[in-house]
Amino acid sequence: MGKTEDRLKELADKKYAEFAKALIPTEKTYTITGVRMPQLRSLSKEIAKEDPAEAKAFISRKHKTVEEVMTHGMLIEHLYGKDFGAMMEATEKFLPLITNWSICDTYNPKIFLKNKDKTKPFVERWIASTETYTIRFGIVTAMRLYLKDDAYDKDLMQRIASMKSDEYYIKMAIAWFMSYAIIFQYDDAKTVLTSGQMDLWTRNKSIQKAKESFRVSSERKKELETLKAKD
Repeated sequence: MGKTEDRLKELADKKYAEFAKALIPTEKTYTITGVRMPQLRSLSKEIAKEDPAEAKAFISRKHKTVEEVMTHGMLIEHLYGKDFGAMMEATEKFLPLITNWSICDTYNPKIFLKNKDKTKPFVERWIASTETYTIRFGIVTAMRLYLKDDAYDKDLMQRIASMKSDEYYIKMAIAWFMSYAIIFQYDDAKTVLTSGQMDLWTRNKSIQKAKESFRVSSERKKELETLKAKD
């Protein structure tokens, strides 16, 4: 065990761990020790700045806890946040470590936002993967990058909306993605919702999540309710 693992162990909170376990019921690979997210962010920033050698050593070691994997992802962002090539290489090595939705959704390299064109081929490959959380990461990254402004990609939106899966966390990612499509590209999203290309559950979940957003007007929420598919 290294220095970073020791620091994480000191921050562990058994009571919070029980709460976290309830939020991530499918986690079977890693233990959950209950280190809070602000603490993970603060620790990773400190280590990357004050001891980059330890940071690099840590991301090369095998992890035993969810918090260690999350710290790994945060350290990548600090270490390689200005080098797209290095960041993507580290990301590809990190993706197989993702075993739940929380690790997946926490990992969000800001450099992707500044390199949308270079990131897109990777996103397209990730959503074509056979690994649940690689697919989810691709969908969530596409949601963050390609649904608004000049980066909007209608074809990619339709491709993700049409994806079929029996995996709950993939279906939820598609619904989350489509709820954002409803917010930022309402007309195109409505066309997809009424086209029959989405399965009933994911279509209705997309509408539900959009209706929960304060960024969708009352008028559109009423219209969305009429678009919900019936059994």
